[in-house]
Amino acid sequence: MFGSLICFFYSFLYESNLPLDAYRLQEEEVTGIIKMEIGQAIQLFSGKIHTSRASGMRLDENGSWRYREFEVQRSDFAPHADDYYMKIFEAAKQYFDQGNDTGQVVGS
Repeated sequence: MFGSLICFFYSFLYESNLPLDAYRLQEEEVTGIIKMEIGQAIQLFSGKIHTSRASGMRLDENGSWRYREFEVQRSDFAPHADDYYMKIFEAAKQYFDQGNDTGQVVGS
């Protein structure tokens, strides 16, 4: 019998200049891919703000991928442990602070 279950999720930072609509997303895996400022993502997941502007590709009601601008909140992201996204965003911020790319985060 197991006393507890530990899950690990692997995440990778992938730097790319491709537009979001160039990615081929699997409908059974994700409902969208977004781009937002890393500072906004950190504020959102630290609870300092409740919504943030983002742009990206989302499935519409007809099952087609559409690019649009919208407001996101924490509940729009796949459920994970409370600190999961903060760890990812802090690592991305550290990468960008070292002079890499634009400081925007892309997620699904």
